[in-house]
Amino acid sequence: FNYRITELAPKPISRMVTNLILSNPDLTPAFGVFMRGVSDLAVNMRFTPDSPTSILPRSSHDSRSLEAQLLDAASSNDAQYSREQMERLLSNDYIRGMLNAAEQTIAKQTQTRSNRPLLSNVSDIWGPAYHTLLYVTEHTLRVTANGYAVHLPFSEAQDFLYRFKTMYSALLKDYEARGLYPVNGPIEIRITNFSETSDIKAEGDIKPPALCALQKADGVEADVAIWLDLLGLTKTPSAGDFFTDLEVWLYKQYPPEQIKVEWSKGWAYSSTGAWSNDAFLKTTLPSTLNGSTRSMKECAGVFNQLDPNGLMSNAFLHKFL
Repeated sequence: FNYRITELAPKPISRMVTNLILSNPDLTPAFGVFMRGVSDLAVNMRFTPDSPTSILPRSSHDSRSLEAQLLDAASSNDAQYSREQMERLLSNDYIRGMLNAAEQTIAKQTQTRSNRPLLSNVSDIWGPAYHTLLYVTEHTLRVTANGYAVHLPFSEAQDFLYRFKTMYSALLKDYEARGLYPVNGPIEIRITNFSETSDIKAEGDIKPPALCALQKADGVEADVAIWLDLLGLTKTPSAGDFFTDLEVWLYKQYPPEQIKVEWSKGWAYSSTGAWSNDAFLKTTLPSTLNGSTRSMKECAGVFNQLDPNGLMSNAFLHKFL
């Protein structure tokens, strides 16, 4: 799900993809492998393996058709989907159209011996600085995401990510065993440092805002924040339950002040979705500000002072502010 590829999807195509997967949730694993192959072709003009045994072929020079390669991969012992699922996916007109377009472009590239990506500049998500802030357009594939920033020492990063990956894989298998596929998008993992104010040329003891996800709590020994974002199509069945289980696990790993919510993403999950767990909103969320510049109660006081008539407030914010 390279941003520059999903940005180029017209609305009818986005709706078609969403309807296909939400109507046939058991095709989610096959769809993930298919989209990974198409994305890699567009960006790098090659397939790369998912594992040592390779879900997808190692080389774009394979003489078999892309359809044959995907079907053969589905027949391998370690494939997490069946050949029948891949056949059903490839029978969709849109999916088949994408595959045919890729085949034709690869043939042209082979004839001209060109290594240019299928979509020009698709691998460059940067460009002018503001592009990284305004990349969502009317054509961007509509997805939802949860978001957390986990504060910990850099020396513990690898161990935490291993535990997270192990838990995530086991949780997916548990849901799959019940015929449920709650996640149909990628995982985004980033590691950054914290918001520092030492470079600000201002008098006094200037500190980052209390609600900033990169505001490290007093007494916490941490030098990095690990950002976790799991994406999926909106209205995916059982997604609320899955993200609730993940959130419960996450807050058992560290004290709440070491796990900040990413305000623009989903959190406080229940079976109905994000921002709907009252216990989280009233207890866990305020605890994430322990040791911060201000407590949640003090933050509420600032909000009320700046907005005494509640013009910028709503019933949801009143649950924790």
